[in-house]
Parts: sequence; C-alpha cells; structure tokens
Amino acid sequence: GRMVLFFASVASVAMLLEQGWRTLRFDGDSVDFFRTGLICVSFFVMAITARLLARRVVANEELARARGRALDRQLAIGRRIIADMTDGVLVLDERGHVQQSNAMAEKLLQLRAGTPCLRDWSPYLAHQMHVHSDAPRELSEVIRSREGKLLRLRLLPAADQAGDAIVYVEDMERIQNQAQQLKLAALGRLTANIAHE
Repeated sequence: GRMVLFFASVASVAMLLEQGWRTLRFDGDSVDFFRTGLICVSFFVMAITARLLARRVVANEELARARGRALDRQLAIGRRIIADMTDGVLVLDERGHVQQSNAMAEKLLQLRAGTPCLRDWSPYLAHQMHVHSDAPRELSEVIRSREGKLLRLRLLPAADQAGDAIVYVEDMERIQNQAQQLKLAALGRLTANIAHE
C-alpha cells in the first residue's frame, strides 16, 4: 500500500534532483524538466495502479479462502451424514470406482478396503450403471448379496458425464421387519378398539 507510493515519491525526488543537477551543471533545457515531470507522474500512475490491483488480489484471495473453508465444512457435513445413514451409500465415479462409502454399505456389500471397482463386486450392476449412464433416471434392482441377504439397490446416475453416481443399498430384511412391526402395531390397535367396543 503506502510503501508503493513511498517508493514512487523517492524515485520522483531522485529524478528531479538528478535533472536539477544536470540543469545547474550543463545548462539543461526546460523541456528536460517537462520530460522528467512526465516520468515522475508515470511513477505515481504505476504505483496507484499496482496498489489497486494488489487490493483486488487480496480481496479475491480472502474470498477464495472463505469459500474454501465453507466448502470444507460442507464436505465434512456430507461425510458425517453419509457415515450416519442407516442405509448403505456408495459414491461412484464415471469409471465405476467407489469414491466414498459408509460402514453400512461396506457391511451389506462386503466391500474390501481401498477403492474397489463396482465391476469386481457386481458385474451386473456395473453393466446396468453403464447402460443407464446416459439417461438421468433412477434404476432400482433387488439382488442377493454373497451372504444371501436380499438387497435393494437404487442407482442415481450422475447429472453430467463427469459427475459421480450414487448407489443406495437397503437391507430388504430390515424393511420387511419394519413393515411387520407396523402391521403388528396396527393389529394391536385394532384389537384394543374391538375389546373396547
């Protein structure tokens, strides 16, 4: 900021002193003072321009830092939400490699550590994902896991070619148990109403 203007003024004073010394020593022309004045004015124009550009760069850098911190917070929240979901979640890139997964998905699908490829676990699902990658519609499949559990997989393809697809993994036995509990609760209410009547 101020140092730029200080150096511009020091350079201007030095130029004026040198021109004054030349005028006294060699009988310089008054046009030389005009040229020196123009050079001094250009020093200040460059200094002020540099100062304004530096302010803009600093403001942009602060904005980028603030947005980076906000993005980091959003990513952390997203990871926590994915980790705490009762259903399994897989995030797949366009090649079918698992980018993110939660513990429930790894448990239900028996995924190994690292970044496995969906093709290694389920060639059928990988083929379906490849076939439906052009159509932005949801694909739902019920398959049997290696343990014999029924799993419902919902594939949400990426919005664009470079995006990530999401696979939700639901344990059908858990869903059936919840439905059974709802039926039993409804039956209990019905029985209580009949007994009351």
